[in-house]
Amino acid sequence: MFSIKPVDNFCVFKKLGPTKQFLSLCVTMSRTRVLRKMTLKRSESGLIPPEDSGVEESDKLALLLNTEKLIVACADMQGRRNNMEDCYINARACAAPPATKQETASRRAVADVSDAAARRSKRNRSDKPSKSTDLPCERTIRIFAVCDGHGGSECSLFLSQHLAKYVSKHVGSIAVGNCKKIAPVRKAIQTAFAECESAFEEACLKTGSTSGSTCCMLILFEKEQIAFIANCGDSRAVSISCASDAKQFRGKLVTRDHSPADPDEKNRIEESGGFVMEFGHPGGVVHRVNGSLSVSRSFGDVTLRPHIIEDPDVYGPFDVRSGRDCAFLLACDGAFEANTTEELMTELALVVGECAANDTDGKQAPETPVGKRKRDSVAIGASKRATDQAFALVHAVRTFAYARGSYDNVTALWLHFP
Repeated sequence: MFSIKPVDNFCVFKKLGPTKQFLSLCVTMSRTRVLRKMTLKRSESGLIPPEDSGVEESDKLALLLNTEKLIVACADMQGRRNNMEDCYINARACAAPPATKQETASRRAVADVSDAAARRSKRNRSDKPSKSTDLPCERTIRIFAVCDGHGGSECSLFLSQHLAKYVSKHVGSIAVGNCKKIAPVRKAIQTAFAECESAFEEACLKTGSTSGSTCCMLILFEKEQIAFIANCGDSRAVSISCASDAKQFRGKLVTRDHSPADPDEKNRIEESGGFVMEFGHPGGVVHRVNGSLSVSRSFGDVTLRPHIIEDPDVYGPFDVRSGRDCAFLLACDGAFEANTTEELMTELALVVGECAANDTDGKQAPETPVGKRKRDSVAIGASKRATDQAFALVHAVRTFAYARGSYDNVTALWLHFP
């Protein structure tokens, strides 16, 4: 048994003033020296106006979670695309894993005691109702993901609404003690992805949708403070150490892109009866499945089945206990279309440095009711500097991608474990 609900109680911050500038610290810091040079250089060729960051009124900049153990910020941008096809997942689920033999015996003993107390209460009506001594064995799971849609937004929207319940159902059923082992977690996630794909394909029979979506997900076991990453497609997850120290800030790519150019992926596609075509492109050669799709794994894309599969790669476990100052960046491929992961990490390290330079007190922010946050105050949890830094970093991901010439939608989640 499990229960799940989306956690989206956050404020969406919009631009103010005729110059279309954010007034918060996180955005005034977002154009670092490197980014300013790139923007000016590109503006001379007429591609980007000097004041254009690519951010529109409808684009989100949001704080999804702010606790002492975890800060999560989100930013998205439609960019140069005509439509926004990205979605993200922010969910919390409570699941009851199967009990061990010892726990089962213990619960039976508790049940016997409760039954005896109930019989005594029936004989003596003056007895007070006995308190339940049953201790439910529950675990809490947090699920965060970016879903990069293509061919329409139907598939990515379906994932944002339904994928978490399949993941929590199967990951939540992992036996106690196995949540730190990658094999059972991998099997549970793969099963969850397969069930969600089947549900979407069934929905496509009614809607006629041929859209698809990649997905890069982080699953957190809250009590154990252990995380796993699952990736299907070409969105990316990057692990960061020393996330609050600009000099020691280091990013490492966790995932691998599922591309038709990969020899293993190409062989799998050909063995299933498909083919891979190569197309010339200003940035190099682009490989496409059946001459159509430039990614080899995704949800949806019903017309390209079985050459396209939803089977994810799973990575972990990652120790995210408090005090490690680690972080993860989950971002759609638009954030890496015109730049490398290393270039983006260099940019984010500069943003962290500017956050430190602008930190005035570093004290914990005052408590503010959820849903009534002002721009300069956040719910009680991490320090003001940490939340400002989270905003600045996710905003920098999208503006950096736009300045470098990305034509895709950009969605990014920053997850910081202070």
